[in-house]
Order: sequence, then C-alpha cells, then structure tokens
Amino acid sequence: MDEKAGWNGVPEGEDPSSWEERGRIEGYAPGPTEGFEAEAWEAEEKPGGQAVAALVLGIVGLASSICCCGGGGLGILLSVLAWVLGHQELRAIERGRSPWSGYGRARAGMILGIVGTALNGLLMVGGFLYWVFMGAMMFASAGAPGPPS
Repeated sequence: MDEKAGWNGVPEGEDPSSWEERGRIEGYAPGPTEGFEAEAWEAEEKPGGQAVAALVLGIVGLASSICCCGGGGLGILLSVLAWVLGHQELRAIERGRSPWSGYGRARAGMILGIVGTALNGLLMVGGFLYWVFMGAMMFASAGAPGPPS
C-alpha cells in the first residue's frame, strides 16, 4: 500500500473520480468487468411457470394414485393436468417462447403425468372389476341354499 495513502487506500489529496479517466490504478486488481465478457455476469434463466407446475402436479398426482389407490379421482385429474401442462411447455420451449432451462422439469412432469394417468386408469378399471365381481358373487350366493343345519 502506498505510504501516502489514507485509511481507505486513496492517496491524500487525490479525487477517486479521476481514476476512471486514468484507467486502472497500479497495484489494484482489475474491476469486475475488465477482461470478462458481459454474458459471464448474466444470471441463469429461470424455468417457465408451466414447467414447474407440470412437475409438481405430476409428483402429487402419482403420489395420490399410489397412496390413495386412485385418490378418489383427484390423482387422475392432477396427472392429466401434469401431462397437458408438460406437453404445452415443451412445445413452447421448442418454439422459443419459454426458456430452455425448464425443459427437464417439463419433460419430467409430462412423463410423471403419463405414468400417473396410466396407473390411475389401471386402478380404476381394477376397482370397477372388483366391484362387478363382488356384486356377481353376492347375487349368485343370494339364491343358493345356506349351509346344512
């Protein structure tokens, strides 16, 4: 540090605003923009809202179908919404209307929506067949004689 510098590193009697005219001061590191491209300082793009919504709806829809055996229709509704939102966001990304950073989330949401929809569909068909089978068994046993007494 300079012997004649004040407590803040500025030489006594010198105006710091004149430094810009002279350029970089000897002994000091370059400023944050010297030697760097402007793109290096830009913030990363955030994913689109539909990409995040598709991922969240896909997770909740799939969890609802697994934990609640179909979720009473809620699981299939959320899964279909995730599928549609994910598909729409992927198309928007391909056309350049949404940021590329949401591609993975939109794709995952769409896939979870497809899996959740298929699982919910299977659970609904299975539940329907179960009740049909149980109803047929009850109907068939109603006319049959009981055990011998």
